[in-house]
This record gives sequence, structure tokens and C-alpha cells, in this order.
Amino acid sequence: MRADRRHLRCVIARLPFVGRDSELSVVLRALAERRGIALVGPPGVGKTRLAAEAVDRLRRRGQRVIDCYATTAASVVPFGALAALLPADLRTGNPLRRAVELIPPGLVISVDDAHLLDQPSIALL
Repeated sequence: MRADRRHLRCVIARLPFVGRDSELSVVLRALAERRGIALVGPPGVGKTRLAAEAVDRLRRRGQRVIDCYATTAASVVPFGALAALLPADLRTGNPLRRAVELIPPGLVISVDDAHLLDQPSIALL
């Protein structure tokens, strides 16, 4: 499933990006100000494409970006969608505090299908 999502993201990123410059500017401005942003809308309106374009532009500017994919399967595991960023064992002490300390400052975390995130991941983001 993960390989399929990556392939889909690559195909989406190759399509021309037209007519959404103002939305892209809002996203990039929020990220430049180190604010979180959520792209919300019904399925098929282009949230993933807009996010892919923003992430691509950030990477071309040298910004470190990590892509995460929330899934139903990962939603039953604390920090499931963010597992690639964190050590396997966060059970000692305060897991949320440890997770916050482990995320490098300035890192942009892009999450597709964020509505499927578990509560600890939501709190971390």
C-alpha cells in the first residue's frame, strides 16, 4: 500500500499545476511563518496535489520535509503514521514530550489523509 501511495504522489506531482497560485501562496506563507496548516475539503478537490506542489517547492528551496501517510491500520498504533520519525519505544516517561523533543526544529511534516491520525499523532503535530 505504501509503495502505491508513493507512486500515486509521483504521478500527481508530474501533472501541471495551474490555477491555484493564490492557495499555494497561502500554504507557503503559513509554512514560512512556521505555522501548521490543514488542507480541508471534499474528496477530489486537489488537496493532495496542492500539498505535493507546496512540498516540492519547499524541497527545492532546501527545506527538510518528511512525508507521512495516515491509514486506518496505523491509526490504532500511537504515533502510527509518524513511526518513521520516532524510535520504536516511546513508552518510558511522557511519550508525547519525548516525541516532541525528537522532532528536529524546522522540519516540515506533510501528512496525507490526516483525518485518519491517532490522537497522540494529532497532539504531536
